[in-house]
Amino acid sequence: DFDGTLVDSFDLINRCLCETVGHFKNIIIPLEKAKEYFKFGPTEEGILQKSLTSNHKEAYSYFLNLYNSYHNEYFPKTLDQELINIFSLIHENGCKVILLTGRGKETLSISLAKLDAFKYFDGFYTGSTLGEVKCELLNELMEEYGFSNDEIAYVGDSYRDTLSCKKAKVDCITVTYFNKECMKKPDDIKQSFTIANSISELKNIISKVVKKR
Repeated sequence: DFDGTLVDSFDLINRCLCETVGHFKNIIIPLEKAKEYFKFGPTEEGILQKSLTSNHKEAYSYFLNLYNSYHNEYFPKTLDQELINIFSLIHENGCKVILLTGRGKETLSISLAKLDAFKYFDGFYTGSTLGEVKCELLNELMEEYGFSNDEIAYVGDSYRDTLSCKKAKVDCITVTYFNKECMKKPDDIKQSFTIANSISELKNIISKVVKKR
């Protein structure tokens, strides 16, 4: 996953969504109200299509310009070195690192370019304007690479990620160092996936996973 897993990106995305919809509707949407206005699942373009009755393409271009211009205010110039070390660990053990996210390919490309991070990944899967498709993307990944369900593990940050993995019958590692929301879910759900509360914990978990494969 990307958002909430590799970077703490929700404030940036919400700011750009608030300013874009505010601009095209001629209203002011406070950043603290973003969760009431915008529901993640679709890509950013899909969120704008649901929020605006017209000017979708123009609004998305406006959004992308904001995202690009504000990016350096929210992110460092590179990914966290501990995450980079995890990518090296995975590759050294003969496994692949695939970036599979619900966000759009345009903003993902902007972020990966600015973070100089394209080089860490062996493949990319991005979301849909229509809604949540991670289960479908996981199945597409397995078909394209010839992996079985027990040969991959997904690292995400949300309750929705765990449900997608359950549906695809894929192991899920849930990280909480950026997003604590998943920890508010019922205990029976929390017990069904592995939790990493820090990047160091994530590294230890992944080390055990890749050495088993």
